[in-house]
Amino acid sequence: MSCLSVKNFLITLYLRACYKLALHRVRVLAKNHKPIIVFFFVSEIAKWKAQSLYDLFELDDRFSPTICVYPMAKETSIGKSQLCAILNEKKSFFFNKDMKVINIWDVQKGEVDLSYFTSSMGGIIFYQQPWDVPPAPTPLQVASHYLTFYIPYYLVNYYDKHLELCQKLHKRVFRYIVPNDDIKKTYLHDVNKYEYSGKIVGLGHPCIDNLLSSRRSCKQFSAIYAPHFSFPCDTVKRPLYYSTFLDNGEYILDYAKKHSDIRWIFKPHPRLRSELEETGVWTPNHIKQYYEEWERLGDVCYTSDYQTLFVNSDVMLTDSGSFLTEYACTGNPIVWLVPSRQSLLPNPVLNDLYSTYYKVDNNSELEDILNLLIVNRQDFQKTERLKAFGKIGLLDRSAERIFQYILSLLHI
Repeated sequence: MSCLSVKNFLITLYLRACYKLALHRVRVLAKNHKPIIVFFFVSEIAKWKAQSLYDLFELDDRFSPTICVYPMAKETSIGKSQLCAILNEKKSFFFNKDMKVINIWDVQKGEVDLSYFTSSMGGIIFYQQPWDVPPAPTPLQVASHYLTFYIPYYLVNYYDKHLELCQKLHKRVFRYIVPNDDIKKTYLHDVNKYEYSGKIVGLGHPCIDNLLSSRRSCKQFSAIYAPHFSFPCDTVKRPLYYSTFLDNGEYILDYAKKHSDIRWIFKPHPRLRSELEETGVWTPNHIKQYYEEWERLGDVCYTSDYQTLFVNSDVMLTDSGSFLTEYACTGNPIVWLVPSRQSLLPNPVLNDLYSTYYKVDNNSELEDILNLLIVNRQDFQKTERLKAFGKIGLLDRSAERIFQYILSLLHI
């Protein structure tokens, strides 16, 4: 056993002892009929995917849910006044939904105010993502008082062991919630069994609850274009290259202009604009003009409130990993803009489903497929796609399932 392995072994032992104590603390609160604090950590509002779960906690008097906003890692280096404005914008997003929200970032000290968590008798914390966030508060810091859960903001798509299983957050939370038991089995095959013992649970994902249960209300034929931000760039080394935007972003806008008789929805990754700006691959005026043209042409969505748009659409064009699985919940066709530099394969559980997508890797193929789906309204893969989707076994009522799992943990 290497020194690192010894370190991880000792940390695992320590965390198990801490979580045993935290579980006892929270069970005592429940037994004494005291409200249990439930914190949802959110650094990016565009990645907020746990609304249905928050709502269940809000409806139950035994719990007191609160959104905790704090900055992304790169936002911590900007000016204080600008950071305050960003944090206030994040707070307003939830405040306008009548949700309880606090800012846990001390702008003057440049760190998370840990007093919010050290003064509590115990509670529950949900993490949103393991990257692009400040180094605190970590499960290691709060484990003796809080049961920590990780629900990824994304739905499983490509399979990257390093990104999905090897971050410190993955190893140190109390429970890592995944979409179902098949995904759980895939993950457990590639991790240290002792380190992950009892940690991964297949309970679903709240982001698909509305997609599986909502009914369409808009009859107009609608197409969604959802580009990712991770385009190749000589000045940036990325862990993944999903994006084909530099190859087809302008082509798709031109195609949409020529077919303005249908409803177009532009749903870019929240980081696309900043990546275009920071890498300098497009001029500021070019970026501004591109976004404004989409805003004049149709609907745009820059937040996580996109489920209704998905349900009320007919086709999606995307190179964004999570949407390849999320949008499948609608039963509608997906035009998969396949990146040339992406070597990752889909999670094995998804192979049959992804094989039914309309894959394109150049604009000539893209035009043929768009004409097929949008102009001619022909979807020859529909039967096989719906069949493959049914085999995946994505769980509906995920929030309810996660909520009931927590109730059983707390013996209430």
